[in-house]
Amino acid sequence: MRRDILTILVEKRGDSAVKVQEILTKWGSIIRTRLGLHGETGEHGLIIVDLSGNGEQNGALASELEGLKGVVVKQVSLSMET
Repeated sequence: MRRDILTILVEKRGDSAVKVQEILTKWGSIIRTRLGLHGETGEHGLIIVDLSGNGEQNGALASELEGLKGVVVKQVSLSMET
């Protein structure tokens, strides 16, 4: 079993949250689960996304998000042998 996860740090939500949301909506068909957390002051946020797409799709989503100012993206692939 393999799971692909994106962690997305949005440094200034007011500046980039709308664009992040547009991109996530565009790729909604490959998003299994999404968890959004905001900081104590509400200025920054963390989004954790569990993806179901293939490697190319998941990479394309990450690349679009990485192109936004103030957004940091890390991809994690977890696999377990059954």
